[in-house]
Amino acid sequence: MALTELKIKNAKTRKKSYKLYDGEGLFLHILHSGGMVWRYKYRFNKKERLLTIGKYKQGLNSDGFSLSDARKKRAKAYSLIISGIDPAKEKKKLKALQKEQELLENPPAPTGKTFAEVTYSWADYRALPKTKRSWKQSHKRAVLKSLEREVIPFIGDKIIHTLSSDDIDAVIEPIQERGTLEVLSRTLNRIDSIFRYAQFKKWCEHNPASGRGEYLAKGKVVHMNYIKEKELFMFLRDLDAYQGNMICKLAVKFIILTHVRTKELRFAEWGEIDFDTKLWNIPAQRMKMEIAQTVPLSAQAIKILETLKNITGQGKYIFASLQAMSKPISENGMLSVIYNMGWKGKTTIHGVARSTFSTIANEKLKLRPDVIEAALAHKVKDPIRGAYNHATYLDERIEDAQIWANYLDKVRKGAEIIPIRKKL
Repeated sequence: MALTELKIKNAKTRKKSYKLYDGEGLFLHILHSGGMVWRYKYRFNKKERLLTIGKYKQGLNSDGFSLSDARKKRAKAYSLIISGIDPAKEKKKLKALQKEQELLENPPAPTGKTFAEVTYSWADYRALPKTKRSWKQSHKRAVLKSLEREVIPFIGDKIIHTLSSDDIDAVIEPIQERGTLEVLSRTLNRIDSIFRYAQFKKWCEHNPASGRGEYLAKGKVVHMNYIKEKELFMFLRDLDAYQGNMICKLAVKFIILTHVRTKELRFAEWGEIDFDTKLWNIPAQRMKMEIAQTVPLSAQAIKILETLKNITGQGKYIFASLQAMSKPISENGMLSVIYNMGWKGKTTIHGVARSTFSTIANEKLKLRPDVIEAALAHKVKDPIRGAYNHATYLDERIEDAQIWANYLDKVRKGAEIIPIRKKL
């Protein structure tokens, strides 16, 4: 006979725990301590299982589940069973995800050595008289002066074992963009050495700088190796023919159309895209200049997003990793596409996405320089012109984005480009 709220309220505590059955596997466990807990007994894969729903709601302002609530929970659990899902395991999974989310939102404060502390300890160690290739004090001062200028302001106060490759990017990207590649290589080598020293001292386990020097341009490649117009035809053809990682390939195509920075693209989220207005709204915290940027999307860019929607649309990131869809593609994912296409040493992601656009937009397409700078999210030195917001020249940039995309299509086909623009 099914339970009623009256029967439950009249239930007495006994010396031993007992059960009040409602039917279809649902029962209220009356504990000898006086507590009352809803449980659901079921069979899954020919085995008897037990799902704890929660305690009985004993008053209007108390926590727990009423009889009606418990029946709804039982019905929901049964629907999972007929779908081939064990409700008890699903509950554990959801609880673990909730705990993980809570930790992400309220992480415990990390403890340990800061990067700056490790850096000074590392420099002291390197200057010890009996160490291999012992530094002179003058060299130690020069190294620390360089690190205090290029590195410490970015990551010096962070606990070293919490640093990631994104933190390393925050250090090396400004050096890379100003084209001082010798300083870039030397700085990255020093960061790598500091992390290896920290590993030796057991202050951290991983080294996010390890191996990154392999992907840095060398020698005189100061101009970021942009692709000239006469070479662009072959590059686009090679990119179309590329048979490797589809998401990384589409990422390269998308970044060429939008000319954003690598980090801005890698962490792009579906929630940032407005398909109605064909705009991509990048939040300030992900922009280098910490100014929110609105990026116009050409018809070709929208087509790429529609293709990706079928692959990564259920997740957070647009350009999600195929190995772990909850994470974005790696820093070197797009660069590996260029390398595997046979263009290693001929261009970089920055070169083809930003330098090529800037050069051709200025020299060939004759787009307005101020609009080009706004499209590249550059902070203009003039304090009056520099105070632009994320939507500066937006109407003109929307038109330019489509002109650029159409230009690339014509280059891909080997056609002569004669841009026709409306007067503004």
